[in-house]
Amino acid sequence: MKPLEGELCIAVGDFYLHPDIDIIRPRYHCVAPYHHPFQTDAIQKRLTGLARCYRHQVDYFFGHNLYPFSVYRYFSENPDSTLPGVHYINYSLGTELNDENHRHKQLWDISGQPFAPRTVIYIAIQVAAYMGFTTIYLLGADHDYLQDIHRVTNHHFYPEEQGISDADHLRGFSTERWFEEYYFRWKQYRLIRQHLESRGIHIYNATRGGMLDVFPRVEYDKLFS
Repeated sequence: MKPLEGELCIAVGDFYLHPDIDIIRPRYHCVAPYHHPFQTDAIQKRLTGLARCYRHQVDYFFGHNLYPFSVYRYFSENPDSTLPGVHYINYSLGTELNDENHRHKQLWDISGQPFAPRTVIYIAIQVAAYMGFTTIYLLGADHDYLQDIHRVTNHHFYPEEQGISDADHLRGFSTERWFEEYYFRWKQYRLIRQHLESRGIHIYNATRGGMLDVFPRVEYDKLFS
């Protein structure tokens, strides 16, 4: 991923653990709201990692919802632990994106109450669209849990213990729940694509492999020729 040096990148989740983070130097970083079973220890671990691994200016977009544990509440109770460049996106009244509302302007306004994210990639797309980018490339958007729904660990590029483990969360997913989740993800990705293309914003999937076929595929290596 070293060719990303000098490109404007929006990182998500635990990407700060990437070994080339000092070369890629993402300018923005998005984190989804913390829901059950994630608690204060997960928040502390991620905030510690962000502060340790990012040695350049980063603007953070933390999704906020009225869950018992949130970054907003954590920083309110621990003001000495705050990071510079923190922004909150309010999803506490966020509605699900659907066929009737996906073109509503207010649902794309991250300074208001945008549509609810099913994955942190939604947040990164919302941020990029809000800031005015007209070409967005997705990297590492595998979305391939359905290929092995019984495996709950080691879905990431880093060892499970280094990041925030999904194991407890994923153990609660039945086969039916997985199918439901992926149906809505694919539908909402389609609606995202339709709306943004009507605004002249195009999303391309530069991920190697993975199941996400909603967005046109491009070859990552050819983007830098």
